[in-house]
Amino acid sequence: MLLHLTQHLARAEAFAGARVVGVRDLNGAPVELAPGLNVAPPPTAAPSDLARNLTLYGRPDAAVTWGPSFFTFDPRNADQGPRTGEMDLTGRPRFLIHGPYIVMPPGRWKAVFRLSFDRPGSRVRFRLDWGGQTEYAEEFIPGKPGQFEIEMDYVWREPAPAEFRILVMEGVFDGRLTFGGVKVSRMSDV
Repeated sequence: MLLHLTQHLARAEAFAGARVVGVRDLNGAPVELAPGLNVAPPPTAAPSDLARNLTLYGRPDAAVTWGPSFFTFDPRNADQGPRTGEMDLTGRPRFLIHGPYIVMPPGRWKAVFRLSFDRPGSRVRFRLDWGGQTEYAEEFIPGKPGQFEIEMDYVWREPAPAEFRILVMEGVFDGRLTFGGVKVSRMSDV
């Protein structure tokens, strides 16, 4: 469902600017799109994570944060990971997290990943993938425990699903990683 919703929103962004109405344009009052066709503002309740993240579309300065709940976790971390971002690294090489498969509008997009490692986890080799499901990768070993922000960018030439993945590249006997989410912001149009 999320994939289909964001596909439609990414396509809508290609319409002429005057025809795209975002939540910020409503300012508490309906907007007339055509004679007799009005768009009413959303309820005043706090927006959901999904609603906040739909601001990717139709804004040149778009920036959103995808928290752990937007991603799919390795099955051994699936009960706790989406809530807390905490992962047990023990085990064979594998993908620890992937998603969110939200369709990105065309443009250059920067992603800042927030990760924390304990001492044993800081000695492990990882690969971060960010992009459009075909070409992207950055390998690293944290080298010390603590919190890190890792920045990567990717250009979407046309609307396509975004994928972020963390892969542990070697067998691990002990270690923990905490995933603090991804902040995504548009750097430029293409």
